[in-house]
Amino acid sequence: MKDLKLVGLKSHDCHVLMQQLLIVAIRDIFLKKVKHAITHLCFFFNAISSKVIDSLKLDELENEVVIILCQL
Repeated sequence: MKDLKLVGLKSHDCHVLMQQLLIVAIRDIFLKKVKHAITHLCFFFNAISSKVIDSLKLDELENEVVIILCQL
């Protein structure tokens, strides 16, 4: 089996990996608590990279990322 190399990725490609594909890749690897934290981190990255962010939602995201980092 050949090694998967992530050379030459553009920033958009990395964003897609962090926001969507990482969730699928870790579903059977880590413990439930670790999967939960990483999944929420992916949701956080997805939310902050959207074109429009509601200011009320931004406050929630700020609080949520603190909790996520503590879980990690």
